[in-house]
Amino acid sequence: MKKAFKQHFRWVGIWIGGGETQLGNPVRVRFEIKERLNGEALELAVEYCHAQTNQLLHGVVGLLGLSADNVIRYAGYSNLHGNFMLDATPDDPGVLALSGNTPNGRFVSVTIVQDKEDQLMLTSHFHPIGAADDESKQRRTVVKLSRMKLAK
Repeated sequence: MKKAFKQHFRWVGIWIGGGETQLGNPVRVRFEIKERLNGEALELAVEYCHAQTNQLLHGVVGLLGLSADNVIRYAGYSNLHGNFMLDATPDDPGVLALSGNTPNGRFVSVTIVQDKEDQLMLTSHFHPIGAADDESKQRRTVVKLSRMKLAK
């Protein structure tokens, strides 16, 4: 499992992109991944800002690491969900799939897929627990991100 966790260290850096929320809000996204605790954890922080008003629509920050019971877990805080814990589910190399229930009664799922060397696809959705089949209660966002580089 440690090898499965360590594969995500290649994503360290700042990723920028945009898209649209399911509710039709145009968003700019900044996703930053930092190595923490001497390589024992990764800090993942993402901010979804309205592309026209610059208002923070959703922000999340937390740590991804290997737990004592050998599970990759993300302990985070969100301005929409409060504190929460997501467990990784086994997936293909280059993919990190996290999901779990929040204390405020929501199911949250986040998936990061490395499309190309300097591109990530970040998808997230949440819905009230027990409402997985009710499309009117689903909230999804899909954004393509590119690694930030220095201007030449």
